[in-house]
Amino acid sequence: MGFYDREYARPQRPVLWEPGRIEVTTALVIAHAAVYLVQLVTTDRVRPRAFTEWLMLDIGGLQHGEIWRLVTAILVHDPYNWLNLAWNLLLLWFFGRPVEGIYGKGRFLLFYLLAGLVGNLAWWWVNCWQLYPPVLFGAAPAITAVLVLCTLHYPRQTVLLFFVLPVPLWLITLLYVGKDVVTVLQQLGGLGQPGLAVVHVAGAAFAGGYYWWSGRSWRLADLLAFRRASRTASPSASSAECLEAEVDAILDKLNRHGKDSLTPQEWEILHRASEAYRRRR
Repeated sequence: MGFYDREYARPQRPVLWEPGRIEVTTALVIAHAAVYLVQLVTTDRVRPRAFTEWLMLDIGGLQHGEIWRLVTAILVHDPYNWLNLAWNLLLLWFFGRPVEGIYGKGRFLLFYLLAGLVGNLAWWWVNCWQLYPPVLFGAAPAITAVLVLCTLHYPRQTVLLFFVLPVPLWLITLLYVGKDVVTVLQQLGGLGQPGLAVVHVAGAAFAGGYYWWSGRSWRLADLLAFRRASRTASPSASSAECLEAEVDAILDKLNRHGKDSLTPQEWEILHRASEAYRRRR
């Protein structure tokens, strides 16, 4: 039978929710909203109180060993600007789920936290030289990284700009990140003080590096799996049996990482295998 007849090789629609299963994306949205509610309760009209101050990125606090701020800063947002939180959660909800579907819960959560860490480190680097450095809070680096990583996997996905105008995702991301790249270049040229743009650019760069590294690691894992399958084959194994072993390795990759992880060469192997199986019937 053809490999499309196999149950685990049939195209499947991604499961966005099922009873007893909570996505990391959903959990992050809930966590951000819950933290923001605590911020509102513990904040007056003059200045943030202890809860926000304890979590936000304060360079002075880092100098005193409060290194947790490099991660916790992505959990808190400006308590006086709820629109920023709403925008971040909207982007996370729409673009986080496809990325989580590709990488799985654990890797997606780690990616999200590392992206925030990289962005906050970039902020620290460009502001630690100032006499009175500003504070930072918000999930901007992690959200930007999620958007960029989703775009790298689905560049031609159509997005309704302002819920009306259909635009390819790659163009949205290019405009979204491009303006920050221009701003950072201007700041490097001495035009203005370092701002939030460096956080967005750092998150985008991390996503690009993560995408490249993940592709290499997947290819290496599949190559090793194929070599193991080849070594276990008997010396008298036919070419058809070798093809079967190669197809099994590719289908295992398809099952674990999704169709977008396959290379054009792997798709060609699957196509040839399907034709060979049909001729046997």
